[in-house]
Amino acid sequence: MRFHDALRGDILADPQLAGEDFIIHRRDGLFAYNLAVVVDDHFQGVTEIVRGADLIEPTVRQLSLYKQFGWRAPDYVHLPLARTNKALNFPSRIMLLRFRQATAPGTCPGITLF
Repeated sequence: MRFHDALRGDILADPQLAGEDFIIHRRDGLFAYNLAVVVDDHFQGVTEIVRGADLIEPTVRQLSLYKQFGWRAPDYVHLPLARTNKALNFPSRIMLLRFRQATAPGTCPGITLF
C-alpha cells in the first residue's frame, strides 16, 4: 500500500503490514483505536490529520479500513517527533517549563529546542 504524506511525500508501506489482520473489537467489549478513529473522523468530516511520525504504521491500518468502508481517506501529515537529548536527563518539571515556554502565544514550537 502506498499513501501520500504532505510532509514526507509518498510512503510505501510494508506489504505484509498492509495486508495483515488486526484487532478492531477488543475482548473488553470496546472498539480498538484504529476502527474508532476512522469511524469518528469520517462522521465528523475530518479532511486532514496532523500527527507524529510514530503513527505512520497505524495510518496504514486505518487507510485499509477507509478502503473497506468505501470512504474517502483524509490527507495526512506526519511530523517529526520532539525528543530530548537523553544525556541531559532533565527532571520532568524542567521539561514541563520548557514545553510551556515553547507553546506560549507568539512562539513557534516547531523550531524550539528542548
